[in-house]
Amino acid sequence: MIMSFGQYKDKHVGWVIRNDFSYFKWMKRQEMTNRKEFQAMKKYVSILNRIPFQCACYGKCKPKNIATRYSIYSKNPDLHYYCDECDPYSSGANNGKLFIGKTIEELARLSDCNESIKQFTTNKGLKNGMRVQSYDNFFVKHK
Repeated sequence: MIMSFGQYKDKHVGWVIRNDFSYFKWMKRQEMTNRKEFQAMKKYVSILNRIPFQCACYGKCKPKNIATRYSIYSKNPDLHYYCDECDPYSSGANNGKLFIGKTIEELARLSDCNESIKQFTTNKGLKNGMRVQSYDNFFVKHK
């Protein structure tokens, strides 16, 4: 699905999800949720949330498990990935300073989420520099 309006006209919705998710927050505030681009974003986000992370747990498990969730430290956009067995606080974070989640929507609730969402989508398989056809193929493959 290609954006048909605005600053991202002619960009793939997947590209906008990866590079400026806040644009969809703006669309929601503008009551544009019935637009086909917003509906495509919801569908693509649902697909991304179902895809397993493509990285190992940062925790102490041996052998390393595949990550199932992420943590993000207060005021730091870098995501750290953990399996369900490992404690994200085991890396030394102060109690109550970590946000732990599994979905893009949870990240989007944070005020400055774009850099974190780039990391999230990369660890789901969306890569920087993908062409329109690559985005289409990615979302069809994981439908």
